[in-house]
Amino acid sequence: MHPRTLAIAVVLFSVAFATTAAADQPDAAVPEVDATTPAPDPPADPAAAPLDPYAASGEPAPPEPAVYLEDDADDGPFVERMLHGFRLGYMYVANYDVDIDGAGPGESLEDELDMRSPHHILLGYEVQRRMVGHSWLNVLLIGNILISGMEQSKFYPSANVLIGFEFEQSFQLGIGPNLTPHRDKAAHIVFAAGWTPRVGSFHVPVHVFYVPDVDRQHRSGITFGVNW
Repeated sequence: MHPRTLAIAVVLFSVAFATTAAADQPDAAVPEVDATTPAPDPPADPAAAPLDPYAASGEPAPPEPAVYLEDDADDGPFVERMLHGFRLGYMYVANYDVDIDGAGPGESLEDELDMRSPHHILLGYEVQRRMVGHSWLNVLLIGNILISGMEQSKFYPSANVLIGFEFEQSFQLGIGPNLTPHRDKAAHIVFAAGWTPRVGSFHVPVHVFYVPDVDRQHRSGITFGVNW
């Protein structure tokens, strides 16, 4: 046999053998898919996850900021526009046993009102209106009714109306009329000053006052109480 013919026969035999071997290989197993099994979720993208600095550091998150109603937003959390409450106090009446000028002999407070002592315990009630200035100054309108003389078995009422100022929501100054049922001295002027600290849900006012008199029968004292 010619050598070229022999080489061609060997190549054809090799190709036929390789094709037959490939045809005899079994097909690769294809996994069966169950239509009822849900597909797994795709892996989360770490870059898309929100960052929580407090969770990462282990520190507790700060509380949510307080939200106030519109009516309270102007006042803030610790300011009340209207306050009222009871009052207790002490008053001293100067020269109560001295005759009143022009009233005739023997006409002193001791004789006219049967006043036995210049020392008096006060009991009353007060209403305070605060006009908030949203700064270091507020305006006050105060009205109260006080009763004295009960420790002497007497009843000496008085009413006061003051307009004043409050500085830094603490120190207060006021001035206004003082009215009593005295037939010759029904009206006086009263000066007052004090401080109203906040204690929990209450305000505890402490004030001193002075009522001048042309006959030197001045009245002065101190009051304290509770507002809510």
